[in-house]
Amino acid sequence: MKKKTFLNGLSAKLALAVVALTSTMLTSCEKENFNVNFEANPAKVYITPTVIDAATNANVTAQAEITGTTEITGTKNIAAQSVEITATVNGVTGKATVSVAAIPAGSIATYTPTILLSSDFELVADGSAPKVVENTVWGVTDKGHKPSYNHDGKVWFENATEYIKNYKVTYDVLSGEAYTNAQATVPSVALNEYIAGLKDTEAVKKETAEFKVSAWSLFYTVVTYTTTTTENNILSKASKEIVGKVTVTSKSSTTFAEGEIAHPSHASHYVHGHGTHGTGDNAGGGIIIAD
Repeated sequence: MKKKTFLNGLSAKLALAVVALTSTMLTSCEKENFNVNFEANPAKVYITPTVIDAATNANVTAQAEITGTTEITGTKNIAAQSVEITATVNGVTGKATVSVAAIPAGSIATYTPTILLSSDFELVADGSAPKVVENTVWGVTDKGHKPSYNHDGKVWFENATEYIKNYKVTYDVLSGEAYTNAQATVPSVALNEYIAGLKDTEAVKKETAEFKVSAWSLFYTVVTYTTTTTENNILSKASKEIVGKVTVTSKSSTTFAEGEIAHPSHASHYVHGHGTHGTGDNAGGGIIIAD
């Protein structure tokens, strides 16, 4: 008789169980779907300029007003393009053109251009007291008549006649400014050019004053020229930094004045003239201010 051992029977049962389990695992496994769509964020470009005052190399970004496109957001991608950025500080401007490269969706690009402001300068008084000088010029007649008297700090002509006379004075009116002692305190080609361009602007034009002189009178004519001299700093307009110094002397005013008093030898006849003299030596004559 053939005998079956316990182990042989157990081995057969274990084998069947393994087959059944394997069969179940194979039949329950399904294929995964790996085609999931991923939506990338829109591409972005940021432009953050640095603003420099070309006259002093000072960084004035914090004071700058920036105009132009500083941020670009695409619907997806961003195409290559050029962007112009303008910076303005205290009325001084500078520009930079940024070449933006094409970037795909999901990308972020940052550009940091440097904008140099134009080298603009201005004169500002340094706060010291201005020096004011007055220069007076006394008149002479167009016929070469000379003043006859000095009295009360004035130089006088005389009309020792019984006629009221017409007089005319032509005098110079001065204007403009003169620049001296100009110097740069920082190395700058633009500043040197600015200083070289500080040309004197002095000008002369003629003015005429007409007046009547009483009979038996002394009269005077005087022109007062006033000049004002100030010490000035040259500032960079953008940064307001001092970059140089210059002395400015301006012809600030020209004043004509005339007056009269009774002739000391004929005071009782003063103003008792016989009307405007029409044919005498000084009829319609003029007074010309001496140089």
